[in-house]
Amino acid sequence: MHHHHNMTMMGNSWLWIVLIILIIAIALGAFVLLLKISRDNRQNVNERIRALDILNERFAKGELTEEEYREKRKTIEEFDSLNK
Repeated sequence: MHHHHNMTMMGNSWLWIVLIILIIAIALGAFVLLLKISRDNRQNVNERIRALDILNERFAKGELTEEEYREKRKTIEEFDSLNK
């Protein structure tokens, strides 16, 4: 009878170890996912800023009319709002 009790305790120990490993794996996965989302958001913001900088530069050089400038700026802003 004593031997059976030790096996049950050992079985429960393994269950706890597996559960702890599973919780750690889920936490790490969530952390990695949050890092990726954060990096993607920063990249999208940087791309939008770069696109607007190029657009402003082209407008300042006279390569675009005011109407073209406004259209392109609106397109960049609409594209940015779709990616949020």
